[in-house]
Amino acid sequence: MIQETKTFECRVCKSTNIIKNGTNRCGTAQYHCKDCGTYRVLSPKPAYSEMNKQTVLRAGLERCSLRGVERIFGITRQTVVRWISAHIQKLPKVADTLLLAFPDDVLELDDVWSFVLKKDGPRWLWTAMCRRTRQIVAFAIGDRSKTTCLRLWKAIPEE
Repeated sequence: MIQETKTFECRVCKSTNIIKNGTNRCGTAQYHCKDCGTYRVLSPKPAYSEMNKQTVLRAGLERCSLRGVERIFGITRQTVVRWISAHIQKLPKVADTLLLAFPDDVLELDDVWSFVLKKDGPRWLWTAMCRRTRQIVAFAIGDRSKTTCLRLWKAIPEE
């Protein structure tokens, strides 16, 4: 019978004086180095490739739920939210993406009702959409009052 022994070493100081010390929050075995005092995982999970990130972002853009993305790809919701937030930060401002306005353009104003947590907390989404380009020019979220309407009106770009 062939028996093979593998010796692990600390990732920081390369010492072999390490002991097992429970698990981290992901459930991976964690080790404590007696020489340098660090607590580490012996072999960390490799970072996700850029191709994986783009696939997950595409699934998010296709309106898959975060829990669905988590089940399909095996990636935690927090990681997906972090990737989506980073992607949103890179996007240009809405005003920079609007097509040029023509003098005869007409804006359609609309409001949609929804609720947050319970029906006692209604929220209204007010939108202003250009009829010619079908682009959302401005939006405001609030109640169905004059102040929310004025906030929408002020959010509409001049040009």
